[in-house]
Amino acid sequence: GLFCLCSDYCATPLRTMVPCLLVTLCMLFSLSWEATGRSFVLHNDSFVKDGQIVQVRSAEIHYSRVPRAYWKDRLQRLQAMGMNAIATYVPWNY
Repeated sequence: GLFCLCSDYCATPLRTMVPCLLVTLCMLFSLSWEATGRSFVLHNDSFVKDGQIVQVRSAEIHYSRVPRAYWKDRLQRLQAMGMNAIATYVPWNY
């Protein structure tokens, strides 16, 4: 997914870093799209992509619990429900 949105399981310092990481991502996307005329910026507490306000709608998927053969299907279903961001866990016990 694009972002790993924190849950109750994240450490407190990581929660405080998420807003900074989102702003950094916005800046990086903005810099990389300048050459193509595209933009992605944070303006008045809103994400703005190519001049349009974008509402981030996120769902969570635990890919380690879904058989690989179903990944594409599950992501397509989430997209059909209007999701445009995916949150996921990175399992540390493998």
